Amino acid sequence: MTNHWYAVQVHAGREKWVASYLSDRGLDHLLLLRREKRRWTDRFKTIEIPLFAGYVFCRFGALERSTVLSAPGALRVVGCGRTPLPIEDEEIAALQILNKSEYTLVEWPYLTEGDSVRLEGGALDGLLGIVVRAPGGYRVVVSVTIMQRSVAVEVERSRLTPVTAKMSAAKIHNGLPVKAEPAYRVTKADVA
Repeated sequence: MTNHWYAVQVHAGREKWVASYLSDRGLDHLLLLRREKRRWTDRFKTIEIPLFAGYVFCRFGALERSTVLSAPGALRVVGCGRTPLPIEDEEIAALQILNKSEYTLVEWPYLTEGDSVRLEGGALDGLLGIVVRAPGGYRVVVSVTIMQRSVAVEVERSRLTPVTAKMSAAKIHNGLPVKAEPAYRVTKADVA
Protein backbone atom coordinates (compact mmCIF):
# COMPACT_ATOMS: atom_id res chain seq x y z
CA MET A 1 0.00 0.00 0.00
CA THR A 2 1.47 3.34 -1.06
CA ASN A 3 1.62 6.24 1.37
CA HIS A 4 0.84 9.71 0.04
CA TRP A 5 1.12 13.20 1.49
CA TYR A 6 -2.15 14.87 2.47
CA ALA A 7 -3.18 18.17 4.01
CA VAL A 8 -4.97 17.67 7.33
CA GLN A 9 -7.23 20.52 8.38
CA VAL A 10 -7.04 21.19 12.11
CA HIS A 11 -8.50 23.66 14.57
CA ALA A 12 -6.61 26.95 14.38
CA GLY A 13 -4.00 27.10 17.11
CA ARG A 14 -3.80 23.30 17.39
CA GLU A 15 -1.30 22.72 14.58
CA LYS A 16 1.65 22.03 16.91
CA TRP A 17 -0.42 19.62 19.03
CA VAL A 18 -1.54 17.66 15.99
CA ALA A 19 2.04 17.55 14.63
CA SER A 20 3.27 16.25 17.99
CA TYR A 21 0.52 13.61 18.05
CA LEU A 22 1.40 12.45 14.52
CA SER A 23 5.09 12.32 15.45
CA ASP A 24 4.31 10.20 18.52
CA ARG A 25 2.44 7.76 16.24
CA GLY A 26 5.47 7.47 13.94
CA LEU A 27 3.84 9.27 11.00
CA ASP A 28 5.79 11.58 8.70
CA HIS A 29 4.46 15.10 9.03
CA LEU A 30 5.37 18.62 8.00
CA LEU A 31 4.45 21.79 9.84
CA LEU A 32 5.93 24.96 8.39
CA LEU A 33 6.56 27.62 11.02
CA ARG A 34 7.57 31.23 10.72
CA ARG A 35 9.02 33.52 13.33
CA GLU A 36 7.10 36.61 14.33
CA LYS A 37 7.86 39.28 16.90
CA ARG A 38 4.94 39.94 19.23
CA ARG A 39 4.71 42.69 21.78
CA TRP A 40 3.84 41.72 25.31
CA THR A 41 3.08 44.31 27.96
CA ASP A 42 6.67 44.51 29.16
CA ARG A 43 8.75 43.16 26.25
CA PHE A 44 8.92 41.83 22.71
CA LYS A 45 8.95 38.09 22.23
CA THR A 46 9.71 36.05 19.11
CA ILE A 47 7.27 33.20 18.65
CA GLU A 48 6.80 30.55 15.99
CA ILE A 49 3.44 30.43 14.28
CA PRO A 50 2.22 28.11 11.51
CA LEU A 51 2.77 29.37 7.98
CA PHE A 52 -0.39 27.59 6.81
CA ALA A 53 -2.75 28.30 9.70
CA GLY A 54 -5.16 25.45 10.29
CA TYR A 55 -3.21 22.81 8.33
CA VAL A 56 -0.61 20.12 8.94
CA PHE A 57 0.81 17.93 6.17
CA CYS A 58 1.00 14.21 6.85
CA ARG A 59 2.13 11.16 4.91
CA PHE A 60 -0.01 8.09 5.48
CA GLY A 61 -1.81 5.17 3.85
CA ALA A 62 -5.50 4.32 3.78
CA LEU A 63 -5.24 2.17 6.92
CA GLU A 64 -3.73 5.03 8.95
CA ARG A 65 -6.40 7.59 8.10
CA SER A 66 -8.38 6.89 11.29
CA THR A 67 -5.20 7.38 13.36
CA VAL A 68 -4.64 10.77 11.74
CA LEU A 69 -8.23 11.87 12.26
CA SER A 70 -8.17 10.77 15.91
CA ALA A 71 -5.56 13.43 16.67
CA PRO A 72 -6.99 15.99 19.12
CA GLY A 73 -7.86 19.00 16.98
CA ALA A 74 -7.87 17.21 13.60
CA LEU A 75 -10.96 18.02 11.54
CA ARG A 76 -10.61 16.33 8.16
CA VAL A 77 -8.27 15.29 5.40
CA VAL A 78 -8.52 17.81 2.57
CA GLY A 79 -10.08 16.36 -0.55
CA CYS A 80 -13.18 16.21 -2.67
CA GLY A 81 -16.08 15.29 -0.42
CA ARG A 82 -15.01 12.25 1.59
CA THR A 83 -12.27 11.33 -0.85
CA PRO A 84 -8.87 12.62 0.29
CA LEU A 85 -6.75 14.11 -2.47
CA PRO A 86 -2.97 13.57 -2.22
CA ILE A 87 -0.47 16.37 -2.61
CA GLU A 88 2.20 16.03 -5.29
CA ASP A 89 5.52 14.73 -3.92
CA GLU A 90 7.38 17.56 -5.71
CA GLU A 91 5.32 20.19 -3.87
CA ILE A 92 6.04 18.60 -0.48
CA ALA A 93 9.74 18.24 -1.39
CA ALA A 94 9.85 21.97 -2.18
CA LEU A 95 8.18 22.80 1.15
CA GLN A 96 10.65 20.56 3.01
CA ILE A 97 13.58 22.36 1.39
CA LEU A 98 12.10 25.71 2.44
CA ASN A 99 11.49 24.38 5.94
CA LYS A 100 15.15 23.35 6.32
CA SER A 101 16.45 26.63 4.98
CA GLU A 102 17.34 29.64 7.09
CA TYR A 103 15.28 31.95 4.89
CA THR A 104 12.36 33.92 6.27
CA LEU A 105 9.10 32.47 4.99
CA VAL A 106 5.96 34.53 4.59
CA GLU A 107 2.47 33.50 3.60
CA TRP A 108 1.60 34.64 0.09
CA PRO A 109 -1.72 34.85 -1.75
CA TYR A 110 -2.19 32.00 -4.17
CA LEU A 111 -2.48 33.16 -7.77
CA THR A 112 -3.13 31.12 -10.87
CA GLU A 113 -3.03 32.19 -14.45
CA GLY A 114 -6.25 34.00 -15.29
CA ASP A 115 -6.89 35.43 -11.81
CA SER A 116 -7.96 39.04 -11.50
CA VAL A 117 -5.30 41.15 -9.80
CA ARG A 118 -4.63 44.72 -8.76
CA LEU A 119 -1.18 46.29 -8.97
CA GLU A 120 0.06 48.09 -5.88
CA GLY A 121 2.67 50.81 -5.75
CA GLY A 122 4.45 52.78 -8.42
CA ALA A 123 3.00 54.46 -11.48
CA LEU A 124 0.55 51.58 -12.07
CA ASP A 125 -0.95 51.64 -8.56
CA GLY A 126 -4.58 50.49 -8.65
CA LEU A 127 -4.42 49.00 -12.16
CA LEU A 128 -6.80 46.02 -12.54
CA GLY A 129 -6.07 43.18 -14.93
CA ILE A 130 -5.62 39.45 -15.42
CA VAL A 131 -2.35 37.73 -14.42
CA VAL A 132 -0.48 35.49 -16.87
CA ARG A 133 2.87 33.74 -16.58
CA ALA A 134 5.69 35.10 -18.68
CA PRO A 135 9.19 33.69 -19.26
CA GLY A 136 10.71 36.21 -16.83
CA GLY A 137 7.90 36.34 -14.27
CA TYR A 138 4.39 37.73 -14.53
CA ARG A 139 2.41 39.98 -16.81
CA VAL A 140 -0.83 41.79 -16.14
CA VAL A 141 -3.17 41.89 -19.13
CA VAL A 142 -5.64 44.76 -19.54
CA SER A 143 -8.30 44.30 -22.21
CA VAL A 144 -10.67 46.50 -24.16
CA THR A 145 -13.56 44.09 -24.65
CA ILE A 146 -15.47 46.00 -27.30
CA MET A 147 -12.37 46.13 -29.52
CA GLN A 148 -11.24 42.61 -28.57
CA ARG A 149 -7.73 43.91 -27.95
CA SER A 150 -5.39 43.61 -24.98
CA VAL A 151 -2.15 45.05 -23.70
CA ALA A 152 0.23 43.45 -21.20
CA VAL A 153 2.82 44.82 -18.81
CA GLU A 154 5.53 42.85 -17.00
CA VAL A 155 5.48 43.29 -13.22
CA GLU A 156 7.13 41.91 -10.10
CA ARG A 157 5.08 39.30 -8.26
CA SER A 158 5.35 41.28 -5.03
CA ARG A 159 3.19 44.05 -6.51
CA LEU A 160 0.23 41.77 -7.36
CA THR A 161 -2.77 41.54 -5.05
CA PRO A 162 -5.65 39.15 -5.78
CA VAL A 163 -8.93 40.89 -6.49
CA THR A 164 -11.89 39.60 -4.51
CA ALA A 165 -15.23 38.86 -6.18
CA LYS A 166 -16.62 42.06 -4.68
CA MET A 167 -13.76 44.12 -6.13
CA SER A 168 -13.94 42.41 -9.53
CA ALA A 169 -17.53 43.64 -9.88
CA ALA A 170 -16.18 47.20 -9.89
CA LYS A 171 -13.79 49.08 -12.13
CA ILE A 172 -11.69 52.04 -11.17
CA HIS A 173 -12.48 55.39 -12.81
CA ASN A 174 -10.44 58.39 -11.67
CA GLY A 175 -9.47 56.46 -8.55
CA LEU A 176 -13.08 55.71 -7.56
CA PRO A 177 -14.92 52.40 -8.00
CA VAL A 178 -17.76 52.45 -10.52
CA LYS A 179 -20.12 49.71 -11.66
CA ALA A 180 -18.64 47.47 -14.32
CA GLU A 181 -21.96 46.99 -16.11
CA PRO A 182 -22.13 49.36 -19.09
CA ALA A 183 -25.18 51.55 -19.56
CA TYR A 184 -25.50 50.18 -23.12
CA ARG A 185 -24.51 46.64 -24.02
CA VAL A 186 -22.79 46.42 -27.39
CA THR A 187 -23.60 43.34 -29.47
CA LYS A 188 -21.77 41.91 -32.51
CA ALA A 189 -24.48 43.36 -34.73
CA ASP A 190 -23.63 46.86 -33.48
CA VAL A 191 -19.95 46.43 -34.36
CA ALA A 192 -20.51 44.87 -37.80
